[in-house]
Parts: sequence; structure tokens; C-alpha cells
Amino acid sequence: MFSEPELKTEPAFGFRSVFVTIEVSDVEATPFNPAAVAVLNDIIGAAGPVELDNPDATAAEGRASSLLHWVYSLFRQQRSPVFQLGVFESVDGGDLEGTYHLPTRPSSPFDPANLLKGLLEKGLLLSAEDFDSDALREEVKTHQAALGAKGAGMLHRRLVLTLLQRGHQVTEVTQAVHRLKRQDGDLFFANGIGQGANFLLNDILAERASTNRLLAASGVPVVRLQQIYNLRHITGMASAFGFPLVLKPNNVSRRLRPLPVINNVDQLTAAIEENQAYLNDVVIEQFMPGDSLSIVVMGGEVLWCAKRSHVVISGDGKTALESLLQRYCAQELTRDRGFKNAVDFTVFLSTHRIPRRLRRLSLDSDTVLMKGAKVQLTDHPLLDGGAAVKLVDLAKLGPEIEAIIAAIQPTFGDATFGIDLIAEGGADGCLNARVLGAHLKPQVPPGQLMEQYIERFIALAKRPPRPWSE
Repeated sequence: MFSEPELKTEPAFGFRSVFVTIEVSDVEATPFNPAAVAVLNDIIGAAGPVELDNPDATAAEGRASSLLHWVYSLFRQQRSPVFQLGVFESVDGGDLEGTYHLPTRPSSPFDPANLLKGLLEKGLLLSAEDFDSDALREEVKTHQAALGAKGAGMLHRRLVLTLLQRGHQVTEVTQAVHRLKRQDGDLFFANGIGQGANFLLNDILAERASTNRLLAASGVPVVRLQQIYNLRHITGMASAFGFPLVLKPNNVSRRLRPLPVINNVDQLTAAIEENQAYLNDVVIEQFMPGDSLSIVVMGGEVLWCAKRSHVVISGDGKTALESLLQRYCAQELTRDRGFKNAVDFTVFLSTHRIPRRLRRLSLDSDTVLMKGAKVQLTDHPLLDGGAAVKLVDLAKLGPEIEAIIAAIQPTFGDATFGIDLIAEGGADGCLNARVLGAHLKPQVPPGQLMEQYIERFIALAKRPPRPWSE
């Protein structure tokens, strides 16, 4: 019924990447199980638009067309950098038997062929008596999990797609690294880390304490923090350090939910008990009031300075809190000096632990807030996750911020980098600034900032690399 999948690396069918080929035979007379079709349309969705056109290929029809769209759509959902629809070569004019050519990734080449085979074997070709809806859903879930583990970040995927759409030659080197082919020297980029990135520096920046020491040694005003190696000593060290403070994992990639500002030993003890599994290596950081700013520097120029904000809900005296939250999540705004992205309601509740937050405030989903009453639903300002973002006029950053950027720039060279800091607003720019951290992978929320980042990245990528002598 199925041939062994075969990886093809020579260009064909208008594909912009390598592809895998698999033959399907002896099934033309077997109709698709309508219940299986319904399940796949429910989980994956029916055929929709494709991100990257393939004018050299003949469009498939009938069952093969549906099959190709399901495979493509699942890869897209899991953020795999595969952007084209597969190609079907029919046997004797049928709409299912024949050879399927599926664009894929060199790092995991047989995934699309295995998915296509699984959809047929575990659902579409089964009789009504043999079909098991739960088994098909489990099959799809298994592929989703496998593809999700190999997927690219949203920024990286959008960057690869945009380059391909504009006619650039981009190839995958490893699961996380792509190569942009250029006459003046190829450019390698990975997960938002682009030209000029020093991966040893990236390792140093992975730890908050190391970053803090590195920046302080460069004369950068940093927020005061202390690394805690043993939680048994944390309360005594925190008392000596001084409250209020913020408890964070030392490793920036370590999973730890945002915690409220800690004002005393009792609150610190409660935070430790609740988050024990994530506190193997932590820092305590001085809490500083002021605006939470995120700055991105690319090509030696400030790309943007964004002010992060809390999620705040305002009551109208008649609408239940759950409806206010749903309305807030669905709201999407774009202005010259700010924006707010829509966010999935269920993801929003889970990410910010909203039910727990409401209980802490003696509220529930049915509560009706008085007109004008405001409820803050996040413990720390956000640049994404549904929060509104205000863009700061770059001409009004002020000399303090300019001096900080100038002090950090030599450490990063030509690489793109981000700076997180706290500052107070003033008539002459930002005042009393203290840097929280710097990184080679700045947070880039979807929407106008991501598009701005990609456009600038592509413009810089066209420049020839600097000679080593410089």
C-alpha cells in the first residue's frame, strides 16, 4: 500500500526546499471514511490558503488535494518552517493512488510522509466498523506533539517565510539554524539571533547574575540583585538585602510564573512554597518603581523602545467580569504610538493564572465591577500576552538611555540585542534608569513590531559582512 519514503534533495516541482516522496497504491477503490474526514476537518481544518505559492506544480484534486492540505496545515499549526503544499502525481487519472511529493526539513525529513500514512491508515481508509474516532484523534495528537517539539519560534518562522516570498535562497542547516545565501558571504541566523551574534556571549546572557556582572563591569547602571545558591538561606539573605524585592530564576529560560512583588518574609516564604519545583537557582532583585521599557537595537540603531504595561480591566456597573475579560482578549488596537494584540481567552486565563488572581482579590467570573472600578490582573508589566503596549518617541529617550546603549553596544558589536530596563519619565527623557537585563534574542511580539523587525533584518542582511580586520 505504501512505499518506503525517500528523501529528494535535487530541485523539482517548484519546491523551495528538500522534499520526501512516498507512493500510495491499491486504495483507489476505497472511499474516504466520512467520519474520519469530519474529525480531520475539526482538528486540522478544511483546505485553506497556502503561504508560499508553487506555480510549477499542477494542483491536486479530490481526495489527494484534501490529504495534501491536511498535511500542510498541521505543519503550519505547529510552526514548522515548511511553507508549500505537496504535489500529487496520479496513477491512471485517479485521485488517491499515485506518488506524493511533500516539502520537508532536512533535520527530520520523513515527518510529512509518516503523517500522510498515519491519516490514511488510522482513519481515512478504514471501514465504518473498524474506524475509531478516539484512535484517529490520538494519532493526530501524537504528530502534533512531535512536530511542536521541532517547531520554530514565531519570529524565526516569519523571517524564513518572508525571505522566501521575496525570492531569497534560504536553506535549513540544523533544526534551529537557517542559511541565507548571498554573493558577499552567507548569513546564518537562528531563533532570532542574527548576524554578528557571539554564541559564547549568548551563554553568558542566559544567566541573570552573569549578565548583571557583565553590564556593571561595562559601566552600565544595573538593578541590584543577589544570586541565591541555597534556599535554606534565602529568608536571612533577603532580609539583609531589603524589601520590596522580586524573586526570579537565575536562568532566563527556566520556567517560573511571574510572581507578585514580595514585601516581607511571610510573602517570600509563601512564594517559595508555591514554586518549589522551579527554584533550584534563583536571584533576588531589587524592586524599582517606574516605567518598564524594552529596547531593541539592530545594526547599531534603536529599532524601538516599547513601554510594557499591566493588564487592567475597567468595570461598567452592569457586565460580569468574565464577559469583560473575553471582550478585552478579543480587542485589537493599532495606533501610531501603541498597539494591543488580540489573545486567545483560554490561553490568557492559563498564562496569567487569572482564576487564582481573582480569588486573591475576592472576585469571581460573575462579579460585576462598579462603573470606573479597575482591576489589575498581572503581577508584572508585559510586552505581549494581551497587554497594551505604548511606543516611546525615540527622539525623547534622553541622554541617560543613550549613554546606556552606547555602553552596551561594544559588548554586542553588530549583533541585534535587546535591553530591559526601569526608568522614570521626565521632561528631558527617561531618568534614573536601571538595566534589568540584555539579550541576543529580544522579545518581539506579533504584529507591527515583528513586521518592523523583519523588514530591518532583511535590509541589513543585504549588506556585505564586515572584513575581519575591522
